[in-house]
Amino acid sequence: EPHNVPTAAIVANVVPQATAGIRVARAAVLPKQGEGVPGPHAAASLRAAEAARPVRGVGPAQASVVRAPAGMRETFTTADEARLANVAAGYRKRDGRVEPAPRLHPDWSGAAGFMVSTLADLARWDAALSGGRIVSPAGYAAMTTAQRAPDSSELGYGLGLFVDSAYGQPRIGHTGGTQGSATADEYFPAQRTRLIAFTNSGDKQPEAGEALTNAVFAELYPQLAAAALQPAPGEDTRARAIIRAAFAELQAGHGYAHFSAKLQGKLAGEPGRKLHADLAGYGPPTAAVYRGSRAQADRSRWHDYRLAFGPGVLFELSMLIDADGAVAALQLG
Repeated sequence: EPHNVPTAAIVANVVPQATAGIRVARAAVLPKQGEGVPGPHAAASLRAAEAARPVRGVGPAQASVVRAPAGMRETFTTADEARLANVAAGYRKRDGRVEPAPRLHPDWSGAAGFMVSTLADLARWDAALSGGRIVSPAGYAAMTTAQRAPDSSELGYGLGLFVDSAYGQPRIGHTGGTQGSATADEYFPAQRTRLIAFTNSGDKQPEAGEALTNAVFAELYPQLAAAALQPAPGEDTRARAIIRAAFAELQAGHGYAHFSAKLQGKLAGEPGRKLHADLAGYGPPTAAVYRGSRAQADRSRWHDYRLAFGPGVLFELSMLIDADGAVAALQLG
C-alpha cells in the first residue's frame, strides 16, 4: 500500500546513525506512462529553457515557480529552515566517526540542495513532472531517454535523469546527497512502481537513499531480485580468484599485485587514491555474481560481475585479464 512518512515525522528522535523515511507508490497513483524524476531544480531549468528564460541557479522565485504547478505544499528553501519545525538533522562520517554535518547556507547551496521537502511533496512533484505540468511531453521524453556517445554506446543518462537498471530491471530516476543527507527517487517502469527514500546520512559510498530503494524493491519483487543474483554458466574460477583479489587491493589502496605493470603505475597515484576512497566503505562483497565474459583479439578477456555488499547495495564490475593473468583494465558501474 502507498505509505507516506513526512520528513518531520522521521527526525523527531534522530540519532547519529542513518534514519530514513520511504514511500512506495504503486500503479494506482502513477500515470501509466510516467517515468522517472530529477530534483525539482533540474526540470525547472528545462522548463525555463523551453520558455527561453535561462535560470541562473535556484532562488526563492524559481522555487515558487516549481512548487505551484506541482501543488507542492511542504517544500521550502534552506533560508526557511530556522522557522520550520523538526527539520532533519544530517550526519556524516569523518575519520571513521559519525558527526553532525554542517547545514547548507542558502547563499551558496544553489541547485545542489537549496530546496527542502517531504516525501509526500516529492511524490506530488513526480506526478506533475510525468503528467505534463512541469515540462512538455517532448521535453519529458528527452529527460527519460538515454543519450548516446559518439561511438553510439548508451551513456545511461537522459536530460537530467539516469536511465539504467537495478536487479536487471529498467530504472529511471535520480539520487542526491549533500551535507548530511542522501535521497533517491526511482521509477521502475516494468513494475509501474516508484520508490522514494529520504535519509539523514550523508555517506556516499554506498549511497543510503539508493540502498534503501534497492532493498525495498527486492522485498517487493523477491523473485526478480533472486534471479538477478543467479550466476551465468561458464565462470572461469581462476579469473574469479584474480578479480576478487584485485578488488580487495583496490579497496585497501595499496599492493596492486594482481594488476599489470602499466595499471600499477596509474593506481600508485591519484586514480588509486580515489578508487580507495570510493570503494573502502563498502566492505568485502557478500557475493560476486558472474555475468559473462568477452574475448578480445589480443587473447585478453573481459570478465563481468555483479557485486553485492548486503541488502540493496550492489554494482557492476568488469575487469580485463590479459594473457599473463594480470588485470589490464577495469570498469565500475
